[in-house]
Amino acid sequence: MIKKTLLLLAASLWGLFTAAAQQQVNVDINFNIRHSVGGVSDFGRERHITVHSSLGEPDWKGQRDKMEYLMNDLDVYFGRDNGSSTWKFASTIRDTSITTFPQSFYPDMNMMADFGNWCKDQYELLDDWRLQFEPRARQMICGTNPHPTYPTLSWGDNCGKAGDYWRPMYVETSADWVTQYLDKFFVDNASGHGEPRPMYWEVVNEIDMVYMTGQSVQTKLEDIFKYHNLVANQVRQRLGSRAPKIGGMTWGQHDLHKTDGLGRFDCTPISTYLQPPFNYDPITAQIWNDACNTQYTNRSSSWFQWDAQWKGFIDACGANMDFYSIHLYDWPTWPDGGDGYMRTGGHVEAILDMVDWYQHYKYGSQKPIVISEYGAIVDQSKDMPEKFEDWANLKVFSQMLMQFLERPDLVVKSMPFAPVKATWGDYRDANGNVTARYPITLMNTKAANTNDTTAVWYWRDIIKWYELWSEVDGTRVDTKAHDRDVQVDCYIDGKVAYLILNSLDKSALTLKLNYFEDFSNPIKSVSSKQLYLDLSLGTKGEPVLKQTTYTSAPASVVLNPQATIILKYEFQNAVTINQTSVEKKFYSGSLTGGTGNHRVAGTALTAAVNNVQVPAIGEATLRICGSFIKDWAFNVDSRN
Repeated sequence: MIKKTLLLLAASLWGLFTAAAQQQVNVDINFNIRHSVGGVSDFGRERHITVHSSLGEPDWKGQRDKMEYLMNDLDVYFGRDNGSSTWKFASTIRDTSITTFPQSFYPDMNMMADFGNWCKDQYELLDDWRLQFEPRARQMICGTNPHPTYPTLSWGDNCGKAGDYWRPMYVETSADWVTQYLDKFFVDNASGHGEPRPMYWEVVNEIDMVYMTGQSVQTKLEDIFKYHNLVANQVRQRLGSRAPKIGGMTWGQHDLHKTDGLGRFDCTPISTYLQPPFNYDPITAQIWNDACNTQYTNRSSSWFQWDAQWKGFIDACGANMDFYSIHLYDWPTWPDGGDGYMRTGGHVEAILDMVDWYQHYKYGSQKPIVISEYGAIVDQSKDMPEKFEDWANLKVFSQMLMQFLERPDLVVKSMPFAPVKATWGDYRDANGNVTARYPITLMNTKAANTNDTTAVWYWRDIIKWYELWSEVDGTRVDTKAHDRDVQVDCYIDGKVAYLILNSLDKSALTLKLNYFEDFSNPIKSVSSKQLYLDLSLGTKGEPVLKQTTYTSAPASVVLNPQATIILKYEFQNAVTINQTSVEKKFYSGSLTGGTGNHRVAGTALTAAVNNVQVPAIGEATLRICGSFIKDWAFNVDSRN
């Protein structure tokens, strides 16, 4: 059996149209047919069952039992660390041998080398933690935040604390610091002395959310792009084969068909603000004014987020990046618990398709994508119940992961965003007491001060996602749901099969399970976990992880609204996978013939998908993207 996918992309967004919710949905499972996409067919726990944390993160102090449970019992992997580089940059003194301003605002490279050796020694003090858990940190994502590493006009505490206060004035200075940091603060492998170098380096985190917004990051897109290229070139030149994979653009905005989503300074108020005594020096004024003199005239135009930010980044830096980095979030509302602005489903599909198509069109090849944050954004000012915040994320974690698993060759790493304690995000009063906690974390405490060393921490319901997915592993086999609002996948791990069923529907669905292929292999037992929202609990319901045992393979299951079921089938013998479904993607040409922005409006579309290899047996999916009416999107997806 051969599966082919035809991809026809106009540079625009799409959503999913489905028929009215069905009372019963057919789901086909072929236990004996491997499903390979771009040569990848494994589940990849190390790539996807990850926690937004690092081995040496202070949040784990006093929580050894919880780390043991998460890593060993639930088989989770460490994933990301941006905070470490932030405090290390702030602790870097300037080179006092350089006296000419602004060149004197430059890091002391000798101090950094010594500082790096000290950090390596401190890492070794982790002792048994390091020896036990370091294998779970082999695919770390690291990077920097805009403050203080990127050139900034801020003179706050982010600036050098260890010596004279200083700040980078140019992207070249920041790139030099990053190059020295990656060279001197890490070791090449686990056998060395110190922290292993990360696998992925994100050049700067979500700088689109702060530049020219009044948060003292005065810059322009051209310099942001230049910084990415400088870091990539210098790190590779210095480290060679030891260099991590370098990527971006780690944008926070992903409504690609829209105008700029943030208010930014225009030139007039910037010039006014910089009148004496606020223009600290001529260089500061020059940087500020230079930043506003960029192509901001199209900020209010539709497709700014694609044309200027994403497409602009691919044009300027795509050839230099090892991967593209994306953050994806839903924005549910409160107190009604409504949709708000949701990206799960068609919106996510469109973003991934657009980046993939344009990369292929521009450079003739596919580039890996890292989803280093995904989940739900909840409004801290609305006093949402903790259980509601947790459910808003729990459902998205599974829904989006199922979309990523559809592209195992493209999405090479994904990470649900739920930092361990995130005390750095707490709101505090003058006495240091917490007035509002960071909204999404793995752990919480009822202590008034989260910095209190005697505080008792408990798992939030976010842990249920890791408990739900704790066993899934193995080789992906062929499945199909006869409703696009039902996501399905199945993995074979020796004698065990894991069938994952996820719903995007707001109504309960009955799923009829159709088992195919060789059934001479007896099933010893079947059990399931279902993660769903129990509306009988709490103000708006509470997440429940229900476990069920069956006497035989169920003919059907009831899937609660927007819930996830993972069925575990234990066979008498190892499952034989003796056939393969090979999924291939074919890309269309530009809808405009290769000019402009590659999208058309208000006219019939004519496009060709060339060099399609048609198999004797198989199925095809035609994927068409298009924005509709401004704020929402559609998709035409036909199968034969």
